Amino acid sequence: METIKNIPGRRLDLKNKRLLICTIGGIIAGLICTAGGHLSGNISELSFFTIAPTFFNRVMLGFIIGISSLKMNFLFHGALIGLLVSLITSIPFLEGGVNGFLLFTTAGIIYGLIIIFPRGLPCSASLKASAECSRVK
Repeated sequence: METIKNIPGRRLDLKNKRLLICTIGGIIAGLICTAGGHLSGNISELSFFTIAPTFFNRVMLGFIIGISSLKMNFLFHGALIGLLVSLITSIPFLEGGVNGFLLFTTAGIIYGLIIIFPRGLPCSASLKASAECSRVK
């Protein structure tokens, strides 16, 4: 099993590195989405109960992409998971009209594509022989 040095004295295998990268991507997406919701006026006050659903939905999106092993095109994979995970939080937006629902769901699909994109990049030459280097196609 190929390993990559992360912290002195510890090794991080490629599956865990993928999970870490995707989860960090979800955290970044959560921060951007929360800031965008506040700037657009959809999140009027900044409190835990207004920020948490948006932020943790995007973190969960990154985590699920990181652990997923669906065997399909990686872009379709990211879009599908982005859609399904975003629906969890966006369905209640239908009470206020369809615009918030469509915006949040579309953003989830886009974040799913962005988060999964590094996962679909070709492996480096040194890792091509490794079983860990298999890509979701």
